[in-house]
Parts: sequence; structure tokens; C-alpha cells
Amino acid sequence: MSEMPVTDPTGPTTPAEPTDELPASAWGVGWAFLGTQLFGLMRRGLTGADAPWAFLSMVLSAAVVAWFAAGVLRARPLRTGFVWVILVLGLLLELISLLAEPRLGDWFELVVSTIPVLALASFCRSPYFAEQRSLGADASFVRPAIGGVLALAVVTGALGGITDRVDDSGTQIHIGL
Repeated sequence: MSEMPVTDPTGPTTPAEPTDELPASAWGVGWAFLGTQLFGLMRRGLTGADAPWAFLSMVLSAAVVAWFAAGVLRARPLRTGFVWVILVLGLLLELISLLAEPRLGDWFELVVSTIPVLALASFCRSPYFAEQRSLGADASFVRPAIGGVLALAVVTGALGGITDRVDDSGTQIHIGL
């Protein structure tokens, strides 16, 4: 006896269309990073660099942050992993600083530094992120949906370029790559 093929009564299945909507968690990540940068600017103030160097620092910082943000929004594993490493190291350093010399401002800074970590964790669990991850290199084009969050990243990077690297306790922060 031959078996009859079973057909789906709802019709042929088609792959789901890629979503052009960013999840709210992506916007949460962007706003969390901007808020963290504004908090740092408020706490440490503007850099004392000459105007041409400050401008160059703003442009380079904005470009680097936007490049990493685009990679996270497209679920690129290396850029996303790098952002995770930076965030976790930042939290660990905040915690060490708090344990070494507890101050009220450090407690607040630890809480503020935790917000982007939570926002990124939420975004990385979203269906949008999973979809972007499955597309891989096929998603190399910039979707219009990520433009707004990338604009937040550019502003965040530019503010990072003019934020002083010395906190209110006089401790200098040097990061070299």
C-alpha cells in the first residue's frame, strides 16, 4: 500500500521575513550606555586637552563605539564578545574599587555600571539577536532599523572622547591597547 503525502492545510510554509523592528532592549542598551557616559562626564568633567586633540578624540571615539555597536546589533560574535569582556571587567574594577575604599559615589557608580550589562543581556536573549546571529555574514547590510541606536552610539562615543580620564579622587585611568 502506498502512502499518500500529507499536506499542510494552511498552505506551504515560507521562511519568516526578517524583522525591521529593533527590540526595546536594543534601545535600552543604547540609552544605558549614553546614560553611563553622561554620568562619567558629570563625575569627571571635560578633558583638558587642546581643542584639536579633543575634536580628534571625539571623532575617533565616536567611530570606534559606532563600529562596535553595529557589530552588537548585527550579533557579530567577536564584537559582541569584546563588549561583554569590557563590561564585565568594568564591573569587576568597580567592585574592587568599592571594596578597597568604599565611598557612596562608588556604590552609585557600581549600580550605574550594572545597567548596561543587564540591558545587553536582555538584548542578547531577544529573538531579533538570534535572527541576526543566524543570518551571519548575509546580514552585512545596514538595516534602517539600527540607525537610531547607532546615532546614540555615535553621541556616546563623542562624549567619551571629551570626558576627562581622571575621576574625582585624583586617580588616573590609563587604557592602552
